[in-house]
Amino acid sequence: MRRPHRAKLVSTTVAPALVKADLPLVTKPTEVSFPQLTDLDARLQFEYGAVLKAQNGVVLPPHEMFSSDEEVTQWQANVETSGGEYVLQTAAAEALNSARDEARMQGLDITPGDTDAAGRDYAYTVKLWMSRVNPGLDHWVKKDRLDPAEAERIRALPSRQQTVAVLQLEEQGMFMSKDFSKSILCSVAPPGASQHLALLAFDVKEHQDPRVREILARHGWYQTVQRDEPHFTYLGVSQSELPSLGLIRKNVDHRIYWVPAPTVDDDSMGLVARR
Repeated sequence: MRRPHRAKLVSTTVAPALVKADLPLVTKPTEVSFPQLTDLDARLQFEYGAVLKAQNGVVLPPHEMFSSDEEVTQWQANVETSGGEYVLQTAAAEALNSARDEARMQGLDITPGDTDAAGRDYAYTVKLWMSRVNPGLDHWVKKDRLDPAEAERIRALPSRQQTVAVLQLEEQGMFMSKDFSKSILCSVAPPGASQHLALLAFDVKEHQDPRVREILARHGWYQTVQRDEPHFTYLGVSQSELPSLGLIRKNVDHRIYWVPAPTVDDDSMGLVARR
């Protein structure tokens, strides 16, 4: 059985950079206050919190954001998983296998999008996050939108505070996606916030086929992370039951996503870039 995808922990601390005397300071260092951290919790709940509503005998993660590799490892060690090449919680794996059987009866298939399609560990989520953050910071420094010293300060922050700082930059139009045109959250979760850590998420290669999405939904697998198109979350209930769990239906780019009802208006969730 393949264990959750592991990676060496990537250090986010780098040596301070020299600041050019003639470079205007575009982004000043900001202190991360308690209200900002509270807003981050609300943002994570809206983006990834659907997994906390999963049913059918699964074990739910303790909160929206794990804080360390040790916490994830200890939690995953106490969760029952099924055998197989990709690690998922047992109920999720059984439902996925049933969906694949149905797909094959229709001449279709449901296969992993990559080697990290299922369970992951904390260090791997750090690696993925920094694969967007580091190029993004470098890009906006080169564009003279971000002071080099501020970029290095952000790199050195602990993950939670770094997440707040990155989303604040995106509010100013300094997006951290691969093409720097949209929010980092469109494709990568902050360290510790990925649904893959809960062993209840699977990235599907055939996600563009609406018939595959319908089959997955019949077996309790839904899209819950807006614009992360290959990503499916096991919720373990029928579609008719989802509203009773506090989830609302969102139609984005001809796809159906089920997300937690926001506790505040969408427009006031100020830590996310406008997509």
